Amino acid sequence: MSFVVAQLVVFAAWIVVNGGKIPQIASFDPFPYPLLSSITSLEAVLLAAFVLMKQNRMGMVADRRDHLDLQVNLLTEQRATQIIQMLDRLSTRLGIDQHQDEVSRELGRHVAVEHLVEELHSRLPEL
Repeated sequence: MSFVVAQLVVFAAWIVVNGGKIPQIASFDPFPYPLLSSITSLEAVLLAAFVLMKQNRMGMVADRRDHLDLQVNLLTEQRATQIIQMLDRLSTRLGIDQHQDEVSRELGRHVAVEHLVEELHSRLPEL
């Protein structure tokens, strides 16, 4: 916000000085203020470039964070599947009757994490 206020103060001072409101200071950029327009245009181009560079950097950080989240989620899925399989083996060994539906059986199946990672790497662009 301080940047906006500073810009407004500078533009107002520029207009006051070049509008002849202060007789002690000679006008150096008469109306319609072509020098002020040029400076403002240059500033707008530079600000747009800075904003785009910052957004690009933020996008790369977000992509890396998403990639890390995916890796953690895949490891969690793999561990959860191993735990379900271990519980299934324990209940079988202890002779506990299991009434599994299709969803329960699907949860206990091995997840081919390596295949999934290879598929993602082949489809996604490099970071």
